Amino acid sequence: FLVTITIMIGKRVRVGKDKATVRFVGELPAAKGKWYGLEWDDSSRGKHNGTHNGIRYFQCSHRTGASFVKVNKVHHGVSFLKGLEVRYGEDRVVSSVDINTRQSVNLELVGEERLRSRIQDRAALHELQLKDMDINDSVEDNLGQICPNVASLDISFNLISSWRTVVHICKQFPKLHSLNIRSDLESNVFPPNSDNCLVDEHLELLFIRFDEIKDICRGMPLLCNLHACENNMTHVEVTIRDASVLANLCVLNLYGNKFSSWNGVLSLGTLPALRDLKMAYNDLGDCNDFSPFLQLTSLSLASNKIKSWSTIEALGKLKSVYAIRSHLSILVFTNSHLLHKLYLEHVRLRGNCLAADLKEIVFRKLCIHYLPYIKTLNGSEVSQQERDVAERFYMDHVTPKSISKNTLAEQLLPLQVVVLSGDTTATTRKFEVRVPARITVGKLKRLLQSSRMTGIRAPEQQIALLDKVCVQTKLTPFKHKLQLL
Repeated sequence: FLVTITIMIGKRVRVGKDKATVRFVGELPAAKGKWYGLEWDDSSRGKHNGTHNGIRYFQCSHRTGASFVKVNKVHHGVSFLKGLEVRYGEDRVVSSVDINTRQSVNLELVGEERLRSRIQDRAALHELQLKDMDINDSVEDNLGQICPNVASLDISFNLISSWRTVVHICKQFPKLHSLNIRSDLESNVFPPNSDNCLVDEHLELLFIRFDEIKDICRGMPLLCNLHACENNMTHVEVTIRDASVLANLCVLNLYGNKFSSWNGVLSLGTLPALRDLKMAYNDLGDCNDFSPFLQLTSLSLASNKIKSWSTIEALGKLKSVYAIRSHLSILVFTNSHLLHKLYLEHVRLRGNCLAADLKEIVFRKLCIHYLPYIKTLNGSEVSQQERDVAERFYMDHVTPKSISKNTLAEQLLPLQVVVLSGDTTATTRKFEVRVPARITVGKLKRLLQSSRMTGIRAPEQQIALLDKVCVQTKLTPFKHKLQLL
């Protein structure tokens, strides 16, 4: 009986549709038989915190997250092969879909016989979808012989309680590259000496802390794509030693956590291979310095309570720092491949406070203006034509009568421009325009040539700046860089 208690403590079980972790095994006063003390995944399912009639039987993290349940009402799950058989061993492919409790629609499946034979051929399976199949820690040793070609495995929301079980499974699939293990593992300590756990592309985790992610990456040193969404993280700290452990991590998804300050995530910039950072649905707010993230090419900041345009402008400056590094001939390597200059090319910014008072089309144009190198915004491609339209919109509408509460006009500088006609009429137009401080000569020329303010056809325009330092009639032709006056 003592052996049974020791084995069961910490195991994952299911009661009805609800999952829980076993915290106590034994008898209760004035109650017949053996009982399990359970800590529910859904804390609203419980009745107490492990204390019953004034006696503490076990610890529970929530005051109403625990209950006592009779042993015969608890389902302990099935072995891996049993779950595989249930999922892929059906004699027929599903040929109807339930619309509601009283009605279903019959489907005519094209190639049903061929599909059924392929599903039942275990050796031909490259992807195993075993989500929510009640698989427990009972794992056979011949999985690789039965399914030798598995490259992608989804064992999320099962009854697996230990990382040792996960590692035991992974080691049996030599071609495995992608793993989804979104489950509440009771033992989140990654076992040592697990370097042969060959998950190197994609890993999804749930109910985990960032310190535990570091341990996992030590056991999966080739991992490059990590998703740790909705884990209630509030802070991450990456040291130089940690950066070497996470050296191959290219994509990091921290969607839906509880980060409330950029101070809690800036250390992620030390990861040498990180190119894609997904921080949507946190509460990060504004930041004026993204220099730790020089290597990023993709960033998702949707729904992060960003209020100031200075944050968007700071994102647009990431490349300029890299241009200085390139000028100093400092090269960046990752996975032994030489990288070209890195630009922030893919950004998501929907759902922020910044856009609350603006129409979506106006918000998009302003973002395109402030992010000069992006190729996609909120998942939609940014063409050169759209960029030209956005720049003209900025020139025409961002005036002292600002279009938003954040006074964008304060960021503009006045510029005296003279446009000469190249034909025999020698028409001259002199006027003042307000431009952003980082505008280039090429952009200014395109804006003036596409605008009707000059009254001179684009092919005939000769554009120059009026130099305030010298005589007012002196014209300074364009050089390589625009000198703002």
